[in-house]
Amino acid sequence: MSSITQVGLRITAQALAHGTFQGSMASMQGGNFLSSFAAGAISSVAASFYGGSGYTNEAGKFVPQTQGLNGILGGGNLGMIAFGSVSGGTGAALTGGNFWQGATTGLVVSGLNHALHGGFAKKYDVTSLHDYEAANGAGHDALAFENKDGTQHYVSKDGTEGGQNGGVYGKSAYTIGDYKSIEAINDDYSLHHQGKRYDITGVYRATRSQINRGITAAEAIAKSNYYLIGNSCTDVLSMGLNAMYNNSFTSSILRLGLKYPIPNVNFFIQPLLYNSHFTNYNLLNK
Repeated sequence: MSSITQVGLRITAQALAHGTFQGSMASMQGGNFLSSFAAGAISSVAASFYGGSGYTNEAGKFVPQTQGLNGILGGGNLGMIAFGSVSGGTGAALTGGNFWQGATTGLVVSGLNHALHGGFAKKYDVTSLHDYEAANGAGHDALAFENKDGTQHYVSKDGTEGGQNGGVYGKSAYTIGDYKSIEAINDDYSLHHQGKRYDITGVYRATRSQINRGITAAEAIAKSNYYLIGNSCTDVLSMGLNAMYNNSFTSSILRLGLKYPIPNVNFFIQPLLYNSHFTNYNLLNK
């Protein structure tokens, strides 16, 4: 699937999700579903086109793809919110609704669901890592959080100490530390794991406060007792991401077109824990 197709699918999915949510809320309150749907969907598309888009390349780095109207008109997030608000009002008016109510819906969608998800503060990378050959093919997951100086804070729950209880449960062995780069993490991991190396399965964008929440949660999971089912390396990843982004309803259905495969440990049971954060938080302003 081409990167352009991925962006188109993501924008469409966002628009449908926002339109359906806004229309349903209006309908439950006795309002007009169609005009609210139009306001939510059109303002979502407008905010996406204003802010531009991007994708994650084969090296796991975010690549801006389209500059959007922001690259021409400027205005940043405030321009995106204003454009989305006017577009929402226009969409409502064209479908028989109230312009100002539609503009309010557009403000919510473009502001809370686009600009604030992208955030006004500086963003840093959070990289999910997966070794497909670990644990006899079951795989191993870890997280790397970018520090302010560009180094990486690495968190991994490595199994049970000394392989006690057959590696099924017991006191956790874990690795927590700062590394110069993802490559340095891989070099160290390779030294201790028979030459194996991580693949990058996703690169997320987060503010420092989000990253601090993610680190706290990931480290707590890494240090807690290990259980193959229920508290393993996979939980470092899922709980770290959930803590960063406060998992939302809309984000769980918006992750389309991610070119990296889903890690194969436990995610066949609860894939949304891994999938839910990629789209909203990875595509906005670098």
